[in-house]
Amino acid sequence: VMSDILDHRQIPVGQTFIDPLVVEQMKRLATAKTDEALNDRFGISYNTWRKLIAGRPVGRSLAERVTDRVRHIAQIEGHQVR
Repeated sequence: VMSDILDHRQIPVGQTFIDPLVVEQMKRLATAKTDEALNDRFGISYNTWRKLIAGRPVGRSLAERVTDRVRHIAQIEGHQVR
């Protein structure tokens, strides 16, 4: 049975996974799960949100930008930074 889950050997060139702890932090920090709210909060689309919560790979620059933004928001709002 073939799985559509990608492992680290199958990541497309230029893509990476966001740390699952960062994704969990995003779930706690999300104000709403609409395209507009996710874009305002994290600078991502709803489609990207679905990829992240499904554990799918995303572009490296997006992963770095989102990770930095989540840590920044968490720090400003007094949440635990991981």
